[in-house]
Amino acid sequence: MSHEIRTPLTAIIGYGETLLRSDQSIEDRVDAVNTVISSGEHLLGLINDILDVSKIEAQKLVLENNEVSPYKIINEVERIISGQAKRKGVDFSICYDFPLPSIIHSDEIRIKQILLNLCSNAIKFTDKGYIRVLMRYEKSMDRLYFIVQDSGIGMSEENMRVVFDNFTQADSSTTRKYGGTGLGLTLSKQLARLLGGDIDVDSKLGIGSTFALYIPTNSKNNSDLFYAEKDIPVFHAEIANQSTSEKLSGRVLIAEDNLNNQKLIRYHLEKMGLTVSAVDNGKQALDLALSEEFDLIFMDMQMPVMDGLETVETLKEKGYKKPIVALTANALQEDKEKCLNAGCDDYATKPIHFEQLYQIARQYMDVDPDSSGTKPLYSTILQQEADYKDLVDKFIIDLQPTMTKLKLSYREAEWETLAATIHQLKGLGGGYGFPDITEISAKIEFQLISKNYAEVNNLLNNLYNIFDRIIVGNQKPDNNTRNAAGL
Repeated sequence: MSHEIRTPLTAIIGYGETLLRSDQSIEDRVDAVNTVISSGEHLLGLINDILDVSKIEAQKLVLENNEVSPYKIINEVERIISGQAKRKGVDFSICYDFPLPSIIHSDEIRIKQILLNLCSNAIKFTDKGYIRVLMRYEKSMDRLYFIVQDSGIGMSEENMRVVFDNFTQADSSTTRKYGGTGLGLTLSKQLARLLGGDIDVDSKLGIGSTFALYIPTNSKNNSDLFYAEKDIPVFHAEIANQSTSEKLSGRVLIAEDNLNNQKLIRYHLEKMGLTVSAVDNGKQALDLALSEEFDLIFMDMQMPVMDGLETVETLKEKGYKKPIVALTANALQEDKEKCLNAGCDDYATKPIHFEQLYQIARQYMDVDPDSSGTKPLYSTILQQEADYKDLVDKFIIDLQPTMTKLKLSYREAEWETLAATIHQLKGLGGGYGFPDITEISAKIEFQLISKNYAEVNNLLNNLYNIFDRIIVGNQKPDNNTRNAAGL
């Protein structure tokens, strides 16, 4: 455990320090940032596993029992795992042994957690061959099986006897070569038992392993079955309701006693276009919220002087109507319920990512009309040098074919062509009096180097909006531009 915690911490601290060096190239900086992020996510996953084990041992883990589609779970697991398998050159497939129940009653999140653990474990120990997930139904026992098979390194009989023990792996050489805490399988087995089922294992050294998760369907009517793959509904990837490229408008109050968290949240909110005020405790938040107008409050729950719960309850008692979002590092369901019962309108668990923060803020804030409309943009250079009008006009005429070229390059994943076009725009934009083009092109160039293609797409949409505004401005120049151009 010490090794597993210290390893990502070493990367986070070490690569964080290298970012302060002045001789780093942008490629080195991107690599360092990606390492810090991936190491942080690994550490967060480890902490979540430790917390889950401790909650089970303290009998504090609360499970849900809702109507669940096992096919939706399998679909989401496949979406996550297939990419990992492909990068490793391992075949990943899903198989169905019909007939199968159309729905079950269980805890969707915990089933997915177990399957992700089993599949991730299979990928870790499989260097070639296949990983297969088979779904099978045993009607007489009302059991649904998820069987994960791999052609990996396998285990001996002795190894199989200890594979579900806390902080245990097959042997020391496995730990040295593959890493890991020995918590994933332990946690998975405990969760399976809490769901009313279990996990069995069968393995042969050098040939592969099979882990079989089985759970009760808890269905009152188990006669509603699927008999062929054509019966299975199609599930699509969930897409965010709004793009994070739209700027927001309004005033936000942050109540957060940790100054680093406060600065980070403020930075993200201001990047969204919001006006932000921040305080260090609940008493200051109470006084400011009652004396000034805010559109939204982000309220940390644990603060000195007056904590978040007491602050929210007091605000509600005084008739405060504006939305309040709870910020907390506590991830238990009962903590969420306490926040909502106190009067919070929403809830976010730390650490908070920009996309999550944006989607929460977007629910309660207005979109800045200038960020999504076609308010004209004019060349600043024409205000000083009207003689350049013909050159600027030529640049603007070329924007439409440039936009077409960018869209085609992105669609065809021609990243080198896209990067070359963006680099050219970065140099030309400011020169023709359009600094917005230069600024956003620099951001796109950075994200291309980072291979963050989803953000590249967002930024390209922003760039296209700027192109549209420039074209509108050229069609209908304002009086100042007309005078500057001698018209």
